[in-house]
Amino acid sequence: MAKLYRNKLRQVRGDMEKLIQRDLPRIVKREGLQFISDNFSQQGFQSGSGVDKWKSRKPPKGRKAKRRQGRSLLVDRGHLRRNWEQETTEQPGKVTFQNSHPAAEVHNEGGENMPQRQMIGESNKLDKMIEQKVDKVMNRILKD
Repeated sequence: MAKLYRNKLRQVRGDMEKLIQRDLPRIVKREGLQFISDNFSQQGFQSGSGVDKWKSRKPPKGRKAKRRQGRSLLVDRGHLRRNWEQETTEQPGKVTFQNSHPAAEVHNEGGENMPQRQMIGESNKLDKMIEQKVDKVMNRILKD
């Protein structure tokens, strides 16, 4: 009987190591990118207590006026939004959200004469999304 428990504990330990090194970064990346995408769709940052809506843009002028009329904030051709998916990386035990688009940092952090339109950062909503996914995986490991 003791051998059976030792084998089960060894299996659980291996599964937990796999969760930490491989599965957890995947979960964080997937949930983080979904969170960013949802923020673009909702045109605001989900802090946990609701959505902090992004400040409206100034009325467009000139050649771009007609094309931008009625368009979502931070979306022109979609490069800013897509760069998050293309440049975010995962490694064992680590996820790095990055975006080299010239407007990414100034919009996310805000700047001189530029309102903050945060896409990623500390959020209770994102933490809960990740926690729910990790709980499911851990429950599956412990039930087997």
